[in-house]
Formats: sequence, C-alpha cells, structure tokens
Amino acid sequence: MIAVLGDRETVIGFRMAGVGVCLETDEKNLEKNLERIKDKGIIIINERLYEKLPRRVEGKIFIPIPDKHGPLGIDVVKALIKEIIG
Repeated sequence: MIAVLGDRETVIGFRMAGVGVCLETDEKNLEKNLERIKDKGIIIINERLYEKLPRRVEGKIFIPIPDKHGPLGIDVVKALIKEIIG
C-alpha cells in the first residue's frame, strides 16, 4: 500500500487522485505519522520532510517529491538526465 506525508496542498492533491492514506505532516509530527503508517511499504513524502527522516527507518520505499517551495535537488533521475543531456 501507498501512503503520503506532506504539506496540506500535497495531501489534498493525492487524496483527490485517490490515495487512501494521506497525512498532513510537518517536522513536529513526522515521527508520530511514520508510526501511523508503519504497515505501508511505499511512502510519498515532501523533500523537506524526507531530509528530516530518522536514519533507522527500514523496509520502506520513500519517494521524495517537491513541495510548493520547489525541489531541493534530491531528485536523482533529474540530476542524471541533466548530466547526460546537459
């Protein structure tokens, strides 16, 4: 199953797209919300929150996405394309 952790706009967008578990999350409630979705294997998460993840999170696939403030440069695919194409 998939879950989404992010700011209000991200959560609303994914809810509208049909993702069932979408939790509005900030740095203060990140740990709590990670516990709430411990049964989910794929987690879509805002880049800013992704940077704050505790290193002990294992067994999950995290997909960092830009938030309303734009990307932080975590996107590996984008970097590879830029390096190859220029």
